[in-house]
Amino acid sequence: MELFLRKVENAFGIKSLRVNLQSDKKLFQELIYSKNGSFKTSFSNTLYNLNNGTPENIFDRLTNEKCNLDICILEHDKEIHNLDNRFIVFSREIYEQNAKLLSDYSVELETLTIDKKSSEYIKELLSEETIEIKLQIDNYLKGTGLNFESMLNMFSNMEDGYLDRIINLLNIIIEHKESDISEINVKKIYQKAYDIVDQNEFQNKISNYIHVLENKINAQLFDDGFNETNCLSFVATIEKAKYLSEDKSRGLFIKDKIYYDIVEIKKMFQEEINKISKDPEIIEQSKEITKLMGTAKESENLKESIRKNPLLVKQLSVGRKNIILSYLKKSNIDFIYWLEIIKKAKNELNNVLKSAQTKQTDFERAIEIYKDRFHPIFNIEIVDKAESMLGIKTPTIVFYHNRSKDIAVTEPKLNQILSSGEKTTLNILKFIVEYENNKKYNPFIILDDIVETFDYSNRYAFIEYINDLVNLVLV
Repeated sequence: MELFLRKVENAFGIKSLRVNLQSDKKLFQELIYSKNGSFKTSFSNTLYNLNNGTPENIFDRLTNEKCNLDICILEHDKEIHNLDNRFIVFSREIYEQNAKLLSDYSVELETLTIDKKSSEYIKELLSEETIEIKLQIDNYLKGTGLNFESMLNMFSNMEDGYLDRIINLLNIIIEHKESDISEINVKKIYQKAYDIVDQNEFQNKISNYIHVLENKINAQLFDDGFNETNCLSFVATIEKAKYLSEDKSRGLFIKDKIYYDIVEIKKMFQEEINKISKDPEIIEQSKEITKLMGTAKESENLKESIRKNPLLVKQLSVGRKNIILSYLKKSNIDFIYWLEIIKKAKNELNNVLKSAQTKQTDFERAIEIYKDRFHPIFNIEIVDKAESMLGIKTPTIVFYHNRSKDIAVTEPKLNQILSSGEKTTLNILKFIVEYENNKKYNPFIILDDIVETFDYSNRYAFIEYINDLVNLVLV
């Protein structure tokens, strides 16, 4: 490959530069090792921005004129003008200007860390085993303002793995003791007007309300042996069994009257409830509850519903989470079946994670190069290595300073501890990571005053490392 600088104008401290590398060997040598002045860093900055796809950041520092560039690479007789990832610029000044940490190399770290084959398998495993239950829950919750993901957030720990969170949610649904929510419009339960339902003061008011309500209902309709819950279950059973028949004289004797029609029975119960709702004591308790609500239209609608239907308050008393869980329990979704499916997927995931834990990533190999050739005063580890390799989590790195090898520190903290020379040594690792990630492009390497703060051993080690890279490319 050959690099052609046909035109470089208004590039930081470079006002105008034109180079033909084929004929001007002397100037070529001057470019390779330039004398002190503004040229080296300006040239490095220019190629750094071209490499990162930010040519808009290149302009004359004195006049602010925009750059005018004609730079290309000739590769196999073909001119390449897209210079992304074609340069690796090692400049302490540029590192400091951009305040770029090793952890900021997210693309490079992911490329060097992720095991693509295993990652694709995990993505396929997770999507195949979870997409159907997700779709079923999303479809059933349509119109409520909730979906599968919001249910996960509501009922599981965000720190847990994705499959663990699903398993936890399914277990909660399966184990939930279903409440009667027949009077609640679940589609509205997560409207703002219903926020009051989960507040402590509202719950305290409700407990008084329910106590009065149950006494009234029991006095009118029920007793200790046959309460509201028994009644609802009984009515649902005889309706499903189609027990009632006037022709066959199968009816229910309630309050001095025989009923042969389930609709008439429900109507009778509703009329009794309506009478109770007009009881002065119930009205007074209802006022105490509605005082806590706002004046928005939705709140007014909810107040009116509570005034007309005392059972609504009792059912709201369980809180919105329990209402949604009861709503899900009424669905035809086979949560037990899906729990077993997700558990099997988790076992398979654990097997892949164990395998990934034993593999070495390209990033770890870059760290080994760094440790073998140089003399860092800190150690580096990947947090959640297996999950990072499989693309489940973003690679996170921590540092351990040799002075206290058991204390993990972040890179910003490490930068506060390191001397100027030690920071330059850390820059070598950034350089190695960049090179290992981009070496497939055979990148041009630009070095700008990178060893001036090294001690002798690291300076010599870096020269040897660069020499080995050059010889590797030549071979």
